[in-house]
Amino acid sequence: MGSSSGLVDWRGRPVDTKKHGGVRASVFIHAMVLLSNAANIANILNLVSYLRGVMHMGVGEASTMSSNYFAALQMFSIPAAFLADSYVKRFYAVLLFGPIEIIGYILLAVQAYAPSLHPPPCSAAAAASTCEPVRGANLSLLLLGLYLVPIGDGAARACLPALGGDQFDPADPEEQRQAASFYNWYTFAISTGGFVGLVFIVWVQNNKGWGVGFAVCAAFVTAGLLVWAAAFPLYRNQLPTGSPITRILQVLVAAFRKRNVLLPENPSELKQISQDDDANALEVLQKTEGFRCLDRAAVETGDDAGAWSLCSVTQVEETKIVLRMVPIFAAAILGYIPVPLILTLTVQQGNTMDTRLGAVHISPATLFLIPTVFQMAILVVYDRLIVPPLRRLTGYVGGVTRLQRIGVGFVAAAAATTVAAVVETRRKSAAVESGLVDATSAGAGSMVPMSVFWLTPQFFLLGIVDVTSFVGLLEFFCGEASMGMKSIGSSIFYCILGVSAWLGSLLIQVTNRVTRHGNGDGAGGGSGGWLDGANLNRGKLDRFYGVLAVIEVVALVIYVFLARRYVYRNDQRVVAQGEPNDAEAIVKTIQVLLLLPFPISTCKSVAMISFWAKTDAVLKILQTEDGQLFECVGFYEQPSFQLPYLKNHTAQVRPSRPFPPSKSAVNKSRSSFAKVDSINCPNGTVPVLRSYNSSSGIKYFCQIRAFGGYQSGNSGGNLAAFATRLSSYYSAQATISVWEPDLGPGDPPRFSGSVLTMHNGENTKLSGLYVGLFVDPYLYGDDRVHLEVGWSNYGAACVNLLCPGFVQLSSKVVAGNIVEPPSMIDGNDMVIDVRVYKGQDQNWYLQYGEDLELVGYWPNQLLPHMYEAARIVSWGGITNAAPGEPFPPMGSGRSPEEGQGKAAYFINAMIADMSNKLHAPDLSMIFTAETYPGCNQLGQPDTDGGLEFYYGGAGCSPS
Repeated sequence: MGSSSGLVDWRGRPVDTKKHGGVRASVFIHAMVLLSNAANIANILNLVSYLRGVMHMGVGEASTMSSNYFAALQMFSIPAAFLADSYVKRFYAVLLFGPIEIIGYILLAVQAYAPSLHPPPCSAAAAASTCEPVRGANLSLLLLGLYLVPIGDGAARACLPALGGDQFDPADPEEQRQAASFYNWYTFAISTGGFVGLVFIVWVQNNKGWGVGFAVCAAFVTAGLLVWAAAFPLYRNQLPTGSPITRILQVLVAAFRKRNVLLPENPSELKQISQDDDANALEVLQKTEGFRCLDRAAVETGDDAGAWSLCSVTQVEETKIVLRMVPIFAAAILGYIPVPLILTLTVQQGNTMDTRLGAVHISPATLFLIPTVFQMAILVVYDRLIVPPLRRLTGYVGGVTRLQRIGVGFVAAAAATTVAAVVETRRKSAAVESGLVDATSAGAGSMVPMSVFWLTPQFFLLGIVDVTSFVGLLEFFCGEASMGMKSIGSSIFYCILGVSAWLGSLLIQVTNRVTRHGNGDGAGGGSGGWLDGANLNRGKLDRFYGVLAVIEVVALVIYVFLARRYVYRNDQRVVAQGEPNDAEAIVKTIQVLLLLPFPISTCKSVAMISFWAKTDAVLKILQTEDGQLFECVGFYEQPSFQLPYLKNHTAQVRPSRPFPPSKSAVNKSRSSFAKVDSINCPNGTVPVLRSYNSSSGIKYFCQIRAFGGYQSGNSGGNLAAFATRLSSYYSAQATISVWEPDLGPGDPPRFSGSVLTMHNGENTKLSGLYVGLFVDPYLYGDDRVHLEVGWSNYGAACVNLLCPGFVQLSSKVVAGNIVEPPSMIDGNDMVIDVRVYKGQDQNWYLQYGEDLELVGYWPNQLLPHMYEAARIVSWGGITNAAPGEPFPPMGSGRSPEEGQGKAAYFINAMIADMSNKLHAPDLSMIFTAETYPGCNQLGQPDTDGGLEFYYGGAGCSPS
C-alpha cells in the first residue's frame, strides 16, 4: 500500500486506494478552498472601507486593524496545525474549527445590519476627522467577530494542504504526478475564490450593504464546509502521532544532557524505533549526516530514564528536518517582504492613472483582479503546458525541484520591483509634464495621462511569483515535513506570509521615519517621508521600489546560497521513470532479477577471484550428514570483501535492529519447521559452501544457471507469483512450504524455485535481491532443495557466496544449505520463515527460521538503486527449462485447487513501509505476475494475518 498504508478511512480501517483518495477526493478540498477564500480575500482587500465608512475609524487605525486581521488569518493556522498533528485527525480539526469561522461572519453581519451596534452617525456639518469611532462593547463585538474568522479558518489553512497531500501516494507514478498538480490547483482554487470575491462579494458589500455582504460570506463558508464534509467517505486520513513539539524538545534536552557522550562508530548502535517504543510512529527515518550533536540523544548509556533521556533515531531525524528547514524559512520571509507591498502600492499607482478601457472606467478595487487573472492563467499554462516537457527533460515530477521553483519566483519578484520603479518614474514624469503633481485622486481631470495598463508587466510578474514561490513554498514545507508534522508544515508556510506582511508594514514605517527630514519635495517645507501623505505624485515611491529591489536581490543571493546546500528528505524524481506501472512491466523486472544474463567478461573476472581458489584462507573444512562441504574462513576473507568498492566496507558484525517481529501464522498442528544442518565453524570464521556441481562450476553458473536462463532458457522462464504495485518497501517476509519436486530429465537450465524478491522495479537499471528454496541439480549436484540467496545490479549478479556480494554473518545457517525434510503429499507440511529488512545503515539483512536467525546482509553499495527503498515485492514460484523442453513441476507439482496437504503455498507474507509496521499487503495493491497462466497456477489470495495463497502445477511445454 506504500505511503497509503498507515492511512485510514473515516471508520479507522485501512484505506482502499480504489475507493479512497485521489483526484476524486481532492476536488472537494478545492471546492472548500475556493468558497472560503472568496469570502476571506474579499474582506482582506475591502475591510478598510468597512472600518472607515461604517465604524468611523481613522486611516491609520483602520489600516492597522486590516493588517492585523490578515496576519491573524495566517498565524492562527499554527494552533490548529498542532492540534491536528498531535491529537485529532485533520478532517475532524477542520470540522471542529469551521463553524467558528461561520459564527464570526454571522456576528459581523448582525453588527453591520443593526445600526444600534454602530458608532453614532456623523453630523452632516462635522468634519470626517471629528466622527466618533466605534468603541466599548461595539468595538469588542467587532473584534470578536473579526478574530473568530481567522481562528476558524486557521484549521482549513493548516490542514487542507496536508489532507490533500494525504490523498496521493508519492510512490505510485500516476498519483505522484497528481500530487504535484494538486498544489497547483490548490493555488488556482485560491485565485478563483479571490476572483469571485472581488467580483461578487465586494459588489454586494458596496451596493447591498455590509450586513448582506457578511451574510453572503457566512453562506459561502457554510457551503464550502458542507461540500467538503460530504466527501468524508472518500478521504484518506492520517492518524495523529502525539505532540511533535514535545518530541523535538525531548531530543534537544536529551542531546544537551549527553553533550559529553561519545558517539559510537557504528550508527546501528544508536537507539532504533520499535513498536514497543512508539506505537504511533508513522514512518522510520534513516540516520543522516549533519547535526551530529543531536545524535547523542539516541546513544544508549545504560542509565537512561525515560523519553527525556533517550530518543530514537527517527525522533532525532524529525528534529533535524525542522532545523534544516529553518534557514529556508528565514530566507523565504526576507524574499517575500516586497511581494504584498508591490501588490498594494501598484494598486495605489493605478488609482492615479487613466483607468479607461475604451468607454468603460475600471474601478480601483477592480485592479486587484488583474494579478488574480494573470495568476489563474499562468497556473493553467504552467501545469498543462510547461511541466510535462520539463518533467521529461529533467526527470523531476514537478519539472523542477521545489527550491528551484521558489527561486524562480524570487527572481520574478526582483524583476517586478525593478519594473515597478521604472514605471513609477515614468508616471511621475507624466504627472509633472501635465501639471498634476498636486492631484490626489484619479477623478476626471486629475488622473495622470498614462494608461493603467502600464502596470501590466509588474502585475504579470506578480502572477509568476504566486505560481512559483507561493506554490513552491507550500509544497516544500508540506513535502519535507515528517509524516507527523504535515499540518505544521502548512502552517509554517502561512507564517511566512504573515510575518513578511508584518515586516513590510514595519519597513514602510522605518522608511518614512528615516527619510522624513530628507525629502525636500515634501509638503510643508520638505519634512515628509518618502511615503507620507496622500499625494503619491509628491512621494518617492520610485525610490522605495528601489529599496525593495535591493532587498529582494539580497534575499535571492542568500536564498540561493542556502538552497544549494539543502539536502532534500524526499526524492522528487518521477517514480520508475520510463517504466510503466503495469503488470507486464513488473513481471519483466522479476524475470530479469531471477534470470538475468551474466556477462561473460564479468564472469571471467569472478572466476579469477572465486573463493575456492584462495586455499590459504581456508581455516577448516566441514562435511554435513548430507555430504555438503563447507569451508570455514576468516570473516574478512569471505568473497564479498574482495569487491573493490567493499574493500573499506565496515562489516556490520552488530547489525541494525530488525523490524519488530510479527506472530507466525504457521499452524503447528499441521505444519512444522524444516531445518538446515548447523555448520558450527570456529569463532571468528564463517562457512562458505564449496560442494557445487563440479561439472558445472563457475562456467555453468555464469553462462547458464544463475541468471542465464533469461536468454538461454524458455522465453524468460515460467513465473507464477503475486507482486505489489510500485511503492516504497523496507521489509518483507514469508512462510514458505518446502517441497522437492522431481524435475525429470533435461538439459540445463532446469530448476524449480519458490522465492521472495525485492527490487527497484526498473528493467534497465535493475537492483534487486531474492531469497528462497531451489531444486537445481546442475548447480548443486543433487536433487535436494536448497536455501538460496541472490542479487542483481546493472547486469552483474550472483548466487549465494559463489562470488562477492552477500556478506555471511551466521555460522549456522548458510546460503546454499540443504533444507530438510521436505513436505510430503498428504503428510506433514514443512515450512521455513524468511524475512528481509532494511537496516538503519542502509544494508539489507536476511533472517531465517523459526527464531529468525540473522544469516547475513547485502551491502548497500551492492544495490545502489535500493539505497532508499525497494519498489516492488513478490512472492511465488519460478521454473525454467532448456529451449524446446517442457518446464519442470513448480512447488509440489500439484494444482493450487488441491489445497492443504497437496499444494505448495506461501503464508504470513507481509511488507513494511514507512509506517515501520509489518502488515499484509492490501489486495488492491497486488496483482498476479504469470508468464504461462495455463501451465502453473496461482490460487485465490487471502490476507488473514498476512498474504497467503496456494500455487504450483505439474509443468508443461511453453507452447
